[in-house]
Amino acid sequence: DAPIESLTDEAVLAEVRVRLPVERGQRLSELAARRREGSLPEDEQQEFVALAQLYQRLWLRQSAALAEAARRGLTPAMHP
Repeated sequence: DAPIESLTDEAVLAEVRVRLPVERGQRLSELAARRREGSLPEDEQQEFVALAQLYQRLWLRQSAALAEAARRGLTPAMHP
């Protein structure tokens, strides 16, 4: 992936809107619930880890894109 700072305005805004596909999000939620119950076989544990890492990468990139969009004045800045 190209650095967020090097993207066009349109590409930055597209990154802000990126979401985990619904099916993958549902599967991640299902695996997380079963993991909390302690009933996750090794193959599903690996699937859970892979989906959780994908979600984390998407979230971090989306966060960076949102910050870049605010820096460029493309979206309203968020104040704590």
